[in-house]
Amino acid sequence: MRLILMNLFFISLFFSCKSDIKKDSENSLSARKIVVQEVINIKDYTYLRVFENDVEKWVATSPISAEKGTVFYFKNAMEMADFESKELNKIFNNILFVDRLSTTPDLTLVEDKITMKNLSEKATKPIIEQKEITITPTNGTISISEIYKNKENYNNKVVTVKGEVTKVNPAILNKNWVHLQDGSSFNNDFDLTITTQSELIVGDVVTLKGTLVTNKDFGAGYTYSVIIEDAILIE
Repeated sequence: MRLILMNLFFISLFFSCKSDIKKDSENSLSARKIVVQEVINIKDYTYLRVFENDVEKWVATSPISAEKGTVFYFKNAMEMADFESKELNKIFNNILFVDRLSTTPDLTLVEDKITMKNLSEKATKPIIEQKEITITPTNGTISISEIYKNKENYNNKVVTVKGEVTKVNPAILNKNWVHLQDGSSFNNDFDLTITTQSELIVGDVVTLKGTLVTNKDFGAGYTYSVIIEDAILIE
């Protein structure tokens, strides 16, 4: 379930979506049955309009072959309200993101398992370009190159970093996701992702303080060797 929840973060990055997330209250140990009514395929996802117990719903999963009348089963799902897909130019009032669909109710026997891990292997992250920035660490801050070079030493520790905001994904999972660069790099790692409640804009030069975490896996291809979480704005 952690993978499904974090997958929603990544979907929001893929689709630049803004939505409210909650656990699907219908999740249970037994498989749920849906009958496909409509199929919409895009590059990285398949959207299905389905009936579950005569109730119409939308389901999203990794790419899959389906047609009207196809019966699928699943167990774990995450519901999102007011989910906007930029690719489809459509807002779904409610949609279920499913980690695995099966043509049999016994999911342990299915050979063609469809998981968000499969999706993550196919997904492509946005390309981040290194900017021409020169910011020298001051007042107890550490450089981005130092962070990447000695990341294990900083794991689960509070750090302070200064840099220029190069990208912002606002209001995702009730946080703002900020990309920071200071001109330094280590093994081609030059961009640092930070979550914060502070409202920042591209071009801001800021000092942020938060907890550094290594090897954070949000699913759907979004695995961070380093991320600073719940940062506060110092200046």
